[in-house]
Amino acid sequence: MTEPIPPLPADSVDKPWLRVLRDAAIIFGMTFVGGFAAGLVTGALYRSSPPLLVIGLVNLGAGIAGFAIVTCLTPRNRLRHLARVGFVVWIMSLLNLLLGPTNMVAWLFSSLVIAVMLLVGLAIGTAIKPANKEG
Repeated sequence: MTEPIPPLPADSVDKPWLRVLRDAAIIFGMTFVGGFAAGLVTGALYRSSPPLLVIGLVNLGAGIAGFAIVTCLTPRNRLRHLARVGFVVWIMSLLNLLLGPTNMVAWLFSSLVIAVMLLVGLAIGTAIKPANKEG
């Protein structure tokens, strides 16, 4: 049986943005690794440019899983915390705009996709680990 993920140190309780950055890094990392792996596998299979639909669906699934994990790590005030995390993930996705694989309209639209991932991940995470009664 696996051990639970330990909480952040007590001094970070007064610094909620530390938790937000940690959780945004979890989600950003999961979508990055998922998209990278999907690109490698589909690129090897198709021997041309990988199908963007596959990469998009893998990123969607990885983002939902990431938000579900973050939900489980968040004992209370989940929606407010996840909204902050979602905003930071969206700002971090500016990297896609700067590196060129997307344009401004797609980046703006991605806020809706992140919102959907957030809500589905919140529902899954809450089903796995209900919130504390205090918050």
